[in-house]
Amino acid sequence: FPVEQDRQPINSAFTNSEPLIAWGFNREDAKSRGYHGTCFDECVVVDADALQLTRVETLVDRLGEFTSPVGGSATFQVDLIEPGRHDLRHKLVPNPEQILVEKLVEATFPWCMITIFSDP
Repeated sequence: FPVEQDRQPINSAFTNSEPLIAWGFNREDAKSRGYHGTCFDECVVVDADALQLTRVETLVDRLGEFTSPVGGSATFQVDLIEPGRHDLRHKLVPNPEQILVEKLVEATFPWCMITIFSDP
């Protein structure tokens, strides 16, 4: 989900960092939702074995019974950061020791930090 907040303008006055997206997920999410990526501007890869399901629930709706992963085991987060501020990289996540993958895209303004970290 996009993080809802007042945003600073994306111009030369941009400072520090701002969260753009934070989304919990697990290894079955994309498959269960029918998402199949076909083209990419950037690619971030994480080992599926690092993502463990927190739990699975059996749900029933008008179409019948199905199982669904509940809760993410990791969070995908995208932050905009001030160019040149490498010091902000590990201040963007709750616990830097839980980072599974991170990618800094410097070809954008502001810079874009993509982080996947395991949930506690």
